[in-house]
Order: sequence, then C-alpha cells, then structure tokens
Amino acid sequence: MSKEYILSDGSRISYEEYLGCSSEDDKPPVFCWPSSFILSKYIEMHPELIQNKCVLELGAGIGLPGLVSAVLGAHKVYFADKRENKMAQLLLERNIERNGLQSIGQWYPINWGDCYPFEMDHPIDKLDIVIGSDLFYEPKHLESLVMTIASLVRYHSGLGLYTVYQERSCKRSVGKL
Repeated sequence: MSKEYILSDGSRISYEEYLGCSSEDDKPPVFCWPSSFILSKYIEMHPELIQNKCVLELGAGIGLPGLVSAVLGAHKVYFADKRENKMAQLLLERNIERNGLQSIGQWYPINWGDCYPFEMDHPIDKLDIVIGSDLFYEPKHLESLVMTIASLVRYHSGLGLYTVYQERSCKRSVGKL
C-alpha cells in the first residue's frame, strides 16, 4: 500500500507499507508505527540534528524518520532492521528508490543483541546520530536492544541517540533504562 508523508514545506515523501494479505501469509506486516510520525516531525522541527550527519535508524521498518532525515540533508542514512526481515529490506529499498535517495540511503541489517562492530559485515566508519521509533514495545527484547545501543555508543564517541516510543502498558516502563 502506497502512502505519502507531507513535510511542513509541502514536499512529499512517498512510502510503501505491507499490511499482510491473509492469516496464511507468512510475511510479517511492515508499516509505519505511530511513533514514527512523531520522530519524523521532531526531525523536521530540528533539522540541525541530522544535516550533514551520518544517521542510523534502528528498527527502521519502512523507514519514515530516516527518509525524512535524508530529504532534510543527512549526509548518509543507514536503515537498520533484522537481517531475516526480508520484507522490511524490500520495502526500504523501494522507499529509498521511489524518493530518489539511492546515493544517501542504504539498508543495514542488524539484530538486537549484535555487538557493534564485531558482528557487522560492514561497520560504519563514523556515525553521528542514532534514531529509532517504537523500539521498546517488546519487553523480552529490551536487554538485547540496550546491548546493541551500548556497543554503538562505545564505538562512536559523541554519538547522539533520539528515540520515541508509545506507552502500551502502565505495568512496564523504559524509564529505568
């Protein structure tokens, strides 16, 4: 399904989602989570955070915040999601191409728990900003996600981290992280 995100200056970012066809469909849905819109708007309001910077979007899914970063002047954007999530990779590559961002955007497979840079096929030389939306929705993955983020922070000095999440339960919180 094709959709558009309209930036405040009126320019448009086109993106494709996959919501799944049936209960027999073995491909997981890949769509724009609610927090992606909030993070995208925040980046629009603070473009100095990403301009001329190397950005990594963790848990990118369809990659809206990363696409916004690329359109607003990021030097390079890596769209990271699970290695085995071939549907996310396909959609990200299509979304990069449909917005003419092939020279800026690139798929970057990473799993929660990967220790950067040791478990990466191609480590990033200099990373400035990590962004992510709805990264903390699954409690059983928190520890491995934090391990991956910590390894990124250790490797890239001065790394900025911007994340947004939607509270889904009053019984759990990321506040202690």
